[in-house]
Amino acid sequence: MSNTNTALSLQAQIDALKAENAQLKARDEAKGERPLTFKVSEKGAISVYGLTVRFPVTLYRSQWRRLIASLAQLVAFIDAHKEEVDKHEAQHTAAKAAEKALKPVPAPKGDAPAVKPPKSAEAMNDAFARFLAAEKAQAAKVGVK
Repeated sequence: MSNTNTALSLQAQIDALKAENAQLKARDEAKGERPLTFKVSEKGAISVYGLTVRFPVTLYRSQWRRLIASLAQLVAFIDAHKEEVDKHEAQHTAAKAAEKALKPVPAPKGDAPAVKPPKSAEAMNDAFARFLAAEKAQAAKVGVK
């Protein structure tokens, strides 16, 4: 009987953690940009969390200082390559919108479909059209027909 109680207790903990995880993800999606947080790694590097979805950007102190010292050069580089940078961001944004529109939800009971319907067909079509346009532009740049 204690094995059953332990299994139920573990399942209850798992369910609680899943619910908390879902709340945190929903909060982050609602906010848009994630707040930046900083941590010192075990090896003494400085990690910045929140710039990317899964992994931090990690550099050592001397590397951060070099990057900060060349900030004006970095800004000039970004401005000089604005079209390339914007194109990648547009592709990423369109792909994320299309992915979000088709995001699966937990399967309901019965025979109902397990795919969350998009908020509107127009929104999904627009997101998909932007994604296809970005893919076509990328293929044209590479020379693929």
